[in-house]
Amino acid sequence: MRLLAAFTLILSAFVIAGAVKPAPFVRQQPQGQPAVAEDLDSINKRVRELYGAKKYEEAAKLAQAAVEAAERQFGPDSPQVGMALMNLANILAVRRDVSKARNAMTRLVALREKHPGAPLPHEREALELFTCLDASDMKEKPNVELVKRIHRLLVEDSVLEQGYKLSPDKAELKGGELLSKPQPKYPGEALDARARGAAILRITIDEAGKVVEVAPLDCSSQIFNKAGAEAARRATFNPTLVNGKPVRVSSVIIYRFVIQ
Repeated sequence: MRLLAAFTLILSAFVIAGAVKPAPFVRQQPQGQPAVAEDLDSINKRVRELYGAKKYEEAAKLAQAAVEAAERQFGPDSPQVGMALMNLANILAVRRDVSKARNAMTRLVALREKHPGAPLPHEREALELFTCLDASDMKEKPNVELVKRIHRLLVEDSVLEQGYKLSPDKAELKGGELLSKPQPKYPGEALDARARGAAILRITIDEAGKVVEVAPLDCSSQIFNKAGAEAARRATFNPTLVNGKPVRVSSVIIYRFVIQ
């Protein structure tokens, strides 16, 4: 029997967030379409109400409408669209609609890459929730490219949260890449039960690129947490540099456990 324990890095998880306060300028809308910011606020408020009531199907439809309304009113690359996409991806993740949630998150990540700046409210939580969904889907392999982009975004958010400024091309930011990938030991209890799953862990990486803190996310498979954490503490990264200065950052690391 060959054991395969693969892990990938990713960024940070969905909570329903309120609408970003609109910019003063509002695009002119065709006759019959809503043109005031309050319409989008009302939609997002109703989305949150439906989500809280666990009416996810209705919430998903309305969240999609919020994305479309934000696109019409503020443009496809606006923070308002990002917030609406985050809400939509969150609902889709709760419904375990992996494909649609991945599409929404891919677009959100692309928007954030195009327009660096302060993280959206609850962005880290949203990224972590999506990571949970993607990693725990044992029928499919994680989207490796999206995983890398999420990791990079989490690192950037860590830097921004410390008060550093990044230019649009992010030339000030260097390093942060994974150097070593230690494989975890398959837990005996899980092996006996032929269990499979994923350890999904939030990590802190110090100025030297060493993992100094590890904490499982709520979605992490409890039976694999200890083995995953032990392996994560041995992982190493290129130090993250801002204008040549090493900084501490955080991200998420995943170990998937599969018996073959």
